[in-house]
This record gives sequence, C-alpha cells and structure tokens, in this order.
Amino acid sequence: MSPTSFAIIGDSQACAARFWAREIAKRDGVKIHELCRGGTQTRAWGSWLTKGAGPGPIGTTSFPALQALNTLTPRPEVVIVYLGSNDGATPDANPVIDAIRANGARTVWVGPPLIRGAKVGNEFLKAAVAARGETYLDTQAMALPLADGVHGTIPTVKAWLDAAYALAKRQEPGPAPTIAPGLAPVEGMPLWWLLLPVGAMAVATAYHYRKPLRTHVLDVALAKVGTLTRNSSSVRRRR
Repeated sequence: MSPTSFAIIGDSQACAARFWAREIAKRDGVKIHELCRGGTQTRAWGSWLTKGAGPGPIGTTSFPALQALNTLTPRPEVVIVYLGSNDGATPDANPVIDAIRANGARTVWVGPPLIRGAKVGNEFLKAAVAARGETYLDTQAMALPLADGVHGTIPTVKAWLDAAYALAKRQEPGPAPTIAPGLAPVEGMPLWWLLLPVGAMAVATAYHYRKPLRTHVLDVALAKVGTLTRNSSSVRRRR
C-alpha cells in the first residue's frame, strides 16, 4: 500500500516546492507537511527535526518555530529532503536520516542542483544517502533550467517534486518509530511565549502599587488565603 502522509523539509528549494505540494495533496487526497527555512544547511536539521527549532539560524528571531517530526499529525511515512544547496563539499546527511528514521519514516533526498555551474556536494550526498539505504534524486542529472543559478524555474520546481513524489510513493514502510508522539508548539512561536502575558500583567500590577514584585505576589497570596479562611468560617457558622 502506498504511503499517504509525507513531509517536505529543507532550505529555500523546499520552500519553493511547497506550493506545488499543496496541489499534489489536493489532487491525490494525501497529507504533505511542510517545514522549510531559506538559507539553512544540512548540519542544523538533524537537531531541528528531533527537538523543533528556536530562533532563526542566521541570528534573527524572524523565523517561526519549526515543529519536530513527532509533533506532526498524521506522522509522515516518507520525508522528502531538500538540503545541500547551502553546504560545502561534504555535508553530513546522517543526523537528518537518523532523525527521520527515529520517527518511523523513510527518506527521499532531493540533491542540490548545479549551483552557478558548480556541483557542490552532490556526489558526496548521493553516496552517503545510498550507504544508508535511502533514496536519492539527482537533480543535476535532470539538467533542468534554473532561474538564478540556484533556484529552479516554476516548471523545474514542479519537475523535481513530481520526480521526488513518485519515488516517495514507492517507498516501503519505515522502521518502527523510537520517538513517541509529542506536543506541537503554537504555530509560529515557542511554547514559553505563552507565559509572557502573565509575566507582563504581574510586573504592571506591581509597578502600579509601587511594591517589589515578590511583596505584591505575597500580598495576593495572603489575601486569597484570608478569603478562603473567612468563607470556611462562614460555612461552619451556618451549620
């Protein structure tokens, strides 16, 4: 039986593919998750896929938090990886494949195109992915046009994803997952951001009363205890 749940992950090549992926998902009635960040390298994704990501990889906070694979529902059976375009000659694919396998999925790795005529780490990645028993799509062998020497034209992006998706549909079931399903973070923000409004209200209230924060919190707690005590006494008297 063909897989029905997929994920597309990676750099800007993956971001470009997601728009066509939505058409494929609608056409075929499958689920295709999307996790992408432009300008990212292979070495960061092994950790992100397992733990989720915090601030942006280039020192900014403008990127939304990425979900770890085990938070996606339904969990992807095949992960289509677009990574290598921003790497050097020897990117390490193993942490990414390890994270995907830990989630019980198979990998279809879409290799980098000829980056301004250079082969980058294509042959190294192809050998590394094959050594792990996973599937590699050699986009350089497809010899399709690029819009800017790095990114594909719209027809090229569609052709790459069509080829990768065809390979993904033929994948056998992956290994048993070793990571339990997790809690998905709020879309676009880390979970700890939910505490900010509470903290802001406490600080604002303390400032209003011109008291140190600890004193104000203690006052509130004592007032609450006093209210509970009075209510309890009132109940006893009515009895």
